[in-house]
Amino acid sequence: MTNEEIIEAERLITSIKSDLAIVAGGATNAEERANLVLEKVPDILVSLAQLAEILESAEDYSRIQDGMSILLALAEMAQRRPEYHEMLARAIMMLRIGCGLDKVAQNLCAVKLQQSA
Repeated sequence: MTNEEIIEAERLITSIKSDLAIVAGGATNAEERANLVLEKVPDILVSLAQLAEILESAEDYSRIQDGMSILLALAEMAQRRPEYHEMLARAIMMLRIGCGLDKVAQNLCAVKLQQSA
């Protein structure tokens, strides 16, 4: 992995984490939350695909991509049925906690250290 690829992967991870933070905390009501998911998740999916390509480990990200697909489905349902708003809120928090981007970032730091040694 080149230094440029590491830098690009770190940029993508930062972008994904930022978008997830916006989705998790950027809405003042349930309807806004659903709209944020529908707005941000497609961008997150593109960034995840780019990250998987750089790291050559697409299977590691299928779990995250599946979670994003679930968020999109819940957001679409929440626009029609209010009882889905709480399910969407729980799913956002679970995905933020469990997506593992911090671990990927740590691994990239370790690679950088090995390359500079």
